[in-house]
Amino acid sequence: MGHFQLIKLRATTSTNDYLKKKVLNHKAMNPCVVWALHQTNGKGQANKTWLSTPNRSLTFSIYKTFSSLSPSQHFMINVLASLTTLETLNAFGIDNPKIKWSNDIMADNCKIAGILIENLIESSQKIGSIIGVGINVNNKQPYEGIKMTSMQMVTGKSFELEDILNHFLTSFSHFCKRFQEERFDFILEDFSNSLWSRTHFKTLIVNGQSIRGRVYGLNIKGHLLIELVNYQKVVYPHHQVKILP
Repeated sequence: MGHFQLIKLRATTSTNDYLKKKVLNHKAMNPCVVWALHQTNGKGQANKTWLSTPNRSLTFSIYKTFSSLSPSQHFMINVLASLTTLETLNAFGIDNPKIKWSNDIMADNCKIAGILIENLIESSQKIGSIIGVGINVNNKQPYEGIKMTSMQMVTGKSFELEDILNHFLTSFSHFCKRFQEERFDFILEDFSNSLWSRTHFKTLIVNGQSIRGRVYGLNIKGHLLIELVNYQKVVYPHHQVKILP
């Protein structure tokens, strides 16, 4: 696992919760990764549950601090995690996966992975982030009532979970290095080009109202760039927009 401290668990309720307790009790190194073979109560966005299958899904959380990153720029952590997930899926034969803002990764128009980020503001110049990742790896069929897929369902192949985790951590370190060396807008361009809603109009919920539009980018302020069906272009803070399936 390179320079990451690794904590491997047979089972836990939530890798995010487990790791957060370690961090708050000063028992986690920076960076640290918690990997659970069985996550019994995984956390999703907006208090939803992330479903996983023991020994078939890859569920883990990373703790890492980001210096010289203001609280208003914390969306870049989501960008780094999303791009890392895309690169990892590509490396294992998943063609053209897409990012559905803010926390889903799509393949064949179905959810294949999810990201949940919980930030611990440690100072004005330092953010400690818990980055939870769930990837459907060797799942053989969708969960009832959920439009999802897996790496095995897409490729017809099975994979070693540890191989995928190792690749993810190496790729994540690469993207973090890019983040330190490059301007934000170069990384945001890669992110914007990979958005699921970039080429097709979707139903968006903006401040409680339903509109039709396509999200074609994310700017340096963390605002979503949206084109409406009448070709009018608008900008909204990312937390005000929800993209429906």
